[in-house]
Amino acid sequence: MSNFESHQYIVINNKIGYKENDQVVYNIAFGYKTVFAYFKEFENGKITRESLEDNIGIYIKCCDFPYSKIPKMFDYIFGVSGTVESFGINHKKIIADEYDIKKYTIIPSIFGESKLLFNEQKNFFIEINENDNKNQENEDLQYFKRIKEEINKGLLGNISDKPKRAVLVFFKDLNCLNDFLSVNILSQIDFNIITENLNDKEIQAKIKESCRKGVVTLATASFGRGYDFIVKDKSINDEGGIHVIQTFLSDNLAEQTQIMGRTARYGNTGTYCLIVKFIELKNKYGISKKSLENQTCKYDFISNLREKTSDLFLNNFKSVIEQYNLNHLESLKLFKHIKNNNLDEVKKQIFRINKGIEIALFVARTKIYLDATSSMDLLIEKLKFVINQIFIRLLEILSKNNIPENSFSIQIVLFRNYDVSKEDILVPSGWEMKPDNLIQFLNKTKCFGGWEQEAIELCFSDAVKETKKLTNIIVFSDSDSNTRELTQKKRSNKKDTYTENKMKPFEYWNKTEFKDVIDVYEELSKIKKKDIPIYGFYVECNEKEEKFKKDAESFFRKISEGTGGIYEKINLHNENEAERLAKLISHPIIKAIGENIGDDQKRANLIKDFEKQYI
Repeated sequence: MSNFESHQYIVINNKIGYKENDQVVYNIAFGYKTVFAYFKEFENGKITRESLEDNIGIYIKCCDFPYSKIPKMFDYIFGVSGTVESFGINHKKIIADEYDIKKYTIIPSIFGESKLLFNEQKNFFIEINENDNKNQENEDLQYFKRIKEEINKGLLGNISDKPKRAVLVFFKDLNCLNDFLSVNILSQIDFNIITENLNDKEIQAKIKESCRKGVVTLATASFGRGYDFIVKDKSINDEGGIHVIQTFLSDNLAEQTQIMGRTARYGNTGTYCLIVKFIELKNKYGISKKSLENQTCKYDFISNLREKTSDLFLNNFKSVIEQYNLNHLESLKLFKHIKNNNLDEVKKQIFRINKGIEIALFVARTKIYLDATSSMDLLIEKLKFVINQIFIRLLEILSKNNIPENSFSIQIVLFRNYDVSKEDILVPSGWEMKPDNLIQFLNKTKCFGGWEQEAIELCFSDAVKETKKLTNIIVFSDSDSNTRELTQKKRSNKKDTYTENKMKPFEYWNKTEFKDVIDVYEELSKIKKKDIPIYGFYVECNEKEEKFKKDAESFFRKISEGTGGIYEKINLHNENEAERLAKLISHPIIKAIGENIGDDQKRANLIKDFEKQYI
């Protein structure tokens, strides 16, 4: 096992840990993947032999309780939240429909009215690069300078010209925090860093330090929820309290409210500002500069777009949690058997849960290449809901036609561009015959990077090199592929912050497995000779230039129709698009299985049953 990209763990205190909610936990394992992670980190010198021997073994899965079902096991449900007022209509509807919670009581703070200052006009900044796609580095630098400027303003109090306050700066994730540090913009400023890589003792010490006068603290978003930043120095509150800077737009208002709530606590004073990059808003919500300029209050405009997008995700929630209902009921049965001492039934159920997959005589193998650049957040979110539906549909039709359930296997491969590291440009999951690991892979996927035409040429090269026989290739992107000339240009000109030892980008790539400059059409010709159809799904982005969109559509048509596949245009803002995605992905898989059934009638019945029920 050489690839752990679908299995993101952290090594701390001589143990393998996993990020869960706001902390790193050590009491969960992902079967053999955790075991192999211990072996790998032991070989890397990060785990001792004693820790290795204490933590390796054969993990047996016994039950599966979805969080969404556990509250229903109790007679009464009470909820306490500091963000109830930020719940949207759909959010409240789910809580009412699923958990029968229909009454809300808002209790005012015992400390009186909040002393938090946030002016939606003056303290909300959108950093726009006037040249847009032509030089994204300018927008990044402008954005970093704005953060530095707000840090300096936040340190100064109401009546002083020397640092009199503390500043908390929250970044979306560790990559974003490191990007900010890479520009060396914080010289002569006393700052500390809080991330999930610290242990509990270190975190508490850093939090205490962060509330001191004149200290700037850089933290990842998870520390914007549930952690108390308590100011004991009265002079800091007299000067305006802690200043919180949020450097990204939260996916929902609840998270933003939590981050804002790290200041002005317990009746103290505090200030807040929000800084975002225009390109991220454009990628996420499809807005243009013109549409933004026409808004009287840009904050209200963006907040409304965020709420609508959040509602699209929530619309899928009920169908998603119902998918896990069967596992929940099976787990309850197991507990009942254990309680009644029905050991034979306990053994049967544990055996069934942990039974490996027997390889069928023919396996339809599909590679799904997903654009995981900054503009693809919505695609990844939708596919998290879709993957389980694909497996449910396929298994149902296969069972009905007496065809082995292990007749298909799916691998997801994320691709980006030459503005990211070698580890992030092409990231594969394992080959899976069950949905769980693919969903886990997508849950840990973060969208970043992107540089006009994307590295689809690496996808085709990867498909050609695949040792297993492929039956289908599916590609999702809002851009066409790099040409040889573009690849050479990007490898020579892009910023080198991701490179090792400050080497230039072309030197960096020449020392990686991606050293060869790929011609996308040469690879396409090889795929065609292997008789592998490509299903090109162009993800529509309204705000891209017309020529760019036409080039991308033309490319996707060419790669699909030229290999015997199908071209489709995807509109992620359509509320029914998740259902359509499930059809588009599962249909070619069923057809591939059918084509390898010797019995013509059985093949016809399989495809007919699927199309009758789902097309």
